[in-house]
Amino acid sequence: MDVSGKLKRTVIMNRERLSKSDFKKLMSQKDKKNTNLNHIILWFLNFDQSPEEITKQLVLTPTKTAVKGQEYLSGPNQTVKKIHKFSFWEYEWKIESNQFVGELVDKFIAEIIKPRFGEIKMLAKRIDAELKIVQYYYDGYNPGYHFSVDIMKILTEANLEIDIDTYCLTEE
Repeated sequence: MDVSGKLKRTVIMNRERLSKSDFKKLMSQKDKKNTNLNHIILWFLNFDQSPEEITKQLVLTPTKTAVKGQEYLSGPNQTVKKIHKFSFWEYEWKIESNQFVGELVDKFIAEIIKPRFGEIKMLAKRIDAELKIVQYYYDGYNPGYHFSVDIMKILTEANLEIDIDTYCLTEE
């Protein structure tokens, strides 16, 4: 078993917190990375309808969908069988950039959420809906988020929850 396999087993079995270097080993990142990786996701979950109905309603092709009870493969080699515990539909932007993440979120809202505001609001009245922001922060200092009153109003009126995860992986 390679080092990352031992590390994965140790972390999972003991539920240890990962150091930055261990995280990089686990993610098979050998070289120093100095560009941030940003994920901005419109996510619907816990619904009984077909994900295709959401696709039609939003006129937006999802990057990933799943149906509750559907089997899928997971793990580094896609060998672990699991069952989806809930249905979901997601549309995601993955952006490698050191641009301020708030600017990327503003662009996502302008291009994806605003044109579909009414449809998102209708969906989010009956199913769980989120704007997810995930950032792997490799370069710079003090990642921060600022949402203007206008952006907060749009997200609130659309019934979107906000979920933000930031992983600071700078070497400094």
